[in-house]
This record gives sequence, structure tokens and C-alpha cells, in this order.
Amino acid sequence: MPIKNRTDMQTTGVRTPVGVKIYGASLDRIEQIGAEIERVLTPVPGTRSVFAERTGSGYFLDFDLKRDRLSRYGLSVDDARWS
Repeated sequence: MPIKNRTDMQTTGVRTPVGVKIYGASLDRIEQIGAEIERVLTPVPGTRSVFAERTGSGYFLDFDLKRDRLSRYGLSVDDARWS
């Protein structure tokens, strides 16, 4: 069981047995939707805890990978990506 839980966490990025991922272009909107889902799910019978991660604060970097420069070192785009 612990191995399955760890595998599930690694593949999905969700650290709980049940999770909801929200995608979108606006971090503010994603945070609003997360707070709404948190509010709606909290009173559901059998729910132990509900928590929406706050993503609005922090710094984010975008990388433009240059294939020609990567190839000089024998790397592909897949090699250079972090997952």
C-alpha cells in the first residue's frame, strides 16, 4: 500500500488519495476556483479535510530551450525538462 501511494503521488503530483487539479492561464482565477471547491467540499459527509493550495504568491520562471545549444552537449529537449 505505501508503494502504491508513493507511485500515485509521483505520477499525479497530488499527495492525497483524492485530489482535484485546476489548470488555467490566470493564477488569481485558479485560486478563486480552488477556494470555491474547498468551500463546497468541506461539508460533504465523510470528508476529513479539504485544502486548496494557494499559488498566487511566488516567483515562476519560463525557460526557452534552444535545441541547437542543447545538442552541443548531447541533450534533447526531453533531457532538459524537469518533471
